[in-house]
Amino acid sequence: MDKFPEIPSYRIEKKFGSGRLTDTFLAVDEDTRETVAVKVLRPELIADEKFAKRFLYESRKAAKLEHPNIVEILDVGETPEHYYFITEYFRESLRDRLNREHPGLELEFQVTGNTAEGAHRSQKTETGVLTPQEILHIFRQLFVALDYAHTKEAVHRDIRPENIFFRQDGTPVLADFHISELVRASDVLRKMGVKPYLPHYTSPEQALKKHVDAASDIYCLGVTLYEVLTGAPPYDAAEAVTIENMHVMEPIPRLPEQFSLFQPLIDRMMAKEKEDRAGSGTELILLAEELSNRLPESTPELQVEEQVEEQADEHVDVQFQIESTAEEPMDDLPVQKVQLEGVQMQEIPAVEEPVTGAAERKRPEPWHTGTPKHIKSVDDIVKINTISTEGKLAVDTGESEDMGPDLDLPPVKERTHKFKVVDTPQTTGIEELIEKLREPKVLIAAAAAIVIVVILVIFFLFSGGGDETAQTQKASLTPEEIQERDLRYTRKFELAQREFNAGQYKKAMQQLKAAERLKSSKELETMKTQIEAKLAEGEDDNAFDRASRTGTAAVYEEYLKHFPSGRHTEEARNKIDEFAEIEKTREAQRRRWTASQVKLRAAPQTLAKKDVRAMLNQRGFFEKYYNKTGNFRNHFELQVINTQKVVIDYATGLMWLHGGSRDYMDYSKIQGWIDSLNRAKYAGFSDWRVPTLEEVASLLENKENRYNLFIDTVFSSVQKYIWTCDTFSNNKAWLIDFYGGDANPIEKTVNAFVRPVRSEK
Repeated sequence: MDKFPEIPSYRIEKKFGSGRLTDTFLAVDEDTRETVAVKVLRPELIADEKFAKRFLYESRKAAKLEHPNIVEILDVGETPEHYYFITEYFRESLRDRLNREHPGLELEFQVTGNTAEGAHRSQKTETGVLTPQEILHIFRQLFVALDYAHTKEAVHRDIRPENIFFRQDGTPVLADFHISELVRASDVLRKMGVKPYLPHYTSPEQALKKHVDAASDIYCLGVTLYEVLTGAPPYDAAEAVTIENMHVMEPIPRLPEQFSLFQPLIDRMMAKEKEDRAGSGTELILLAEELSNRLPESTPELQVEEQVEEQADEHVDVQFQIESTAEEPMDDLPVQKVQLEGVQMQEIPAVEEPVTGAAERKRPEPWHTGTPKHIKSVDDIVKINTISTEGKLAVDTGESEDMGPDLDLPPVKERTHKFKVVDTPQTTGIEELIEKLREPKVLIAAAAAIVIVVILVIFFLFSGGGDETAQTQKASLTPEEIQERDLRYTRKFELAQREFNAGQYKKAMQQLKAAERLKSSKELETMKTQIEAKLAEGEDDNAFDRASRTGTAAVYEEYLKHFPSGRHTEEARNKIDEFAEIEKTREAQRRRWTASQVKLRAAPQTLAKKDVRAMLNQRGFFEKYYNKTGNFRNHFELQVINTQKVVIDYATGLMWLHGGSRDYMDYSKIQGWIDSLNRAKYAGFSDWRVPTLEEVASLLENKENRYNLFIDTVFSSVQKYIWTCDTFSNNKAWLIDFYGGDANPIEKTVNAFVRPVRSEK
């Protein structure tokens, strides 16, 4: 824009962003003096007035979402020159946190360049220290927001770090719930190749062009969580289509070891099949609570207490953090870090950075797994000599490469480990094992062990040992394990109750089965019976609702076939009788219409404007400029043949495609498209053709329908203007514009739709 837009009651100060739909401006509300963001529809999109009106409608609809973790839309409006909506102003997005150092971001991220469409990455690595509890706290709030939005039937379709912002108090909010849907609805953006989502943050169903619902949002938020944890999206490639295919085909990526506690949550959010994902935001909240209970208050580290002799001379406390890379077996240690604290030294020679007094202790970086640059291996600092069965560690100090050879650490007498350390026996060699197996006693014992194992496996298979519930009940559990099992059971059962109370009976049954695998109870069996009854009622009601929506005798007969004693049996039989009477009446009408059919020309011709005007008046066809008094009456019937929709006009004896071509095409490509339709035998026919002008003109109605088109709503509203096979000159052909309600000679190089026709015999 050359100048700032003028929005009543708002003072525009600067432009600070531009998206697929809007330009964003920083402004001040002149009434409240608050800083706000004004989002103005881009100039190239205003020309489509119908789309601009939808922009206002969807913005007002999004403004009805009122939740503390969803961006607040403060105002929606239009001026003679602009369409806009106004939101809160945010100084920081999740993308900002991922791309630069920030005090609130305390997690190490590695962000690499990406050439795929729509990716916004910095080329540098940013480091911070966000604890797992803080990450979980942020995403739990997003789960709550998503759960609220989905209950309001609002689907985001484009969740990614750019659409997650933070208020000044750190509250995360989801933004732009309606933008993706508007991008999808824009003809201008579609022609430009702009997609309503970015390939790195798409769900498998989006990539496959399937129906998108709440499950897609859960998947995309899982992708975002994965990126926050690892610093990069789960799938990456040079081409957008390759990334989309990876979302569909590639397995869910594994998190690094330090993030493994989050893996079950990622698995539930990023499952390839919608049925395998978390069923709702409520389930995500419970999963987050369960994960929160498992997370330690602080990241576990291997703490080593040192006991050294006090020295009378001046001393300094020095702390080293190293990553254990020793070759000695240390599998029993919970993490691979050793921390040396309180080392007392008699003398410290000069080093690169002189130390006076107590050296500053660095804050631990629990999520940083890299080894400090000056340490090549654990042997540079510590050489492990012995590990006693009582959990005490004796070490010798070595040299640090960067500290210089003159820095000598005094010998450490003894270190007490906070964790119990078990000595790891040395692995027996292959030769020694084979030699022992040759001994008769060992051989007999091994054979007996094999027989016992085989018997146990057979018993396990034939006694239902695969039942998780039976195993859980029969197994000898410790009190701690029983407590953990009961806690998990309670959570699953509570979730089942929530879903049941919300009327989500299938989801309730899923959660109840998960609880049943942990243990059985009387309350569980009672609820199971209740859910099964509700599911049976629901299947009955849904089947009847589907029959009612379709409204044919055949579907009511299908309902009776599956529910002969259903809740709606009598009503279904009455409907079948009604349809039988209606069909008799309609058949009589069809015979009358067929007897008085108007036969229209099917062969192409070259027509002048006067020829078209004469034809329209003769036939009584409506045309906005040539024959406003036209009142020809069609007799349409929508039919489904071989699962494909057609419209029969008994007034003309023509069968039309319900829709037509989904894409524009110029005149030279029409016949090729028709040929492919005939090869596929659409609706079982192979004699489809391009209609003549008078055949298409017969479809024009003398008033607009609800889509502002001069055609009956029995037809698809996508094909607003279609080609005819009649020409005006060598370079022009006749086209019918249902949006304008008129006939026009158009250059053959122009793109338009095609709606094929065939003659009924």
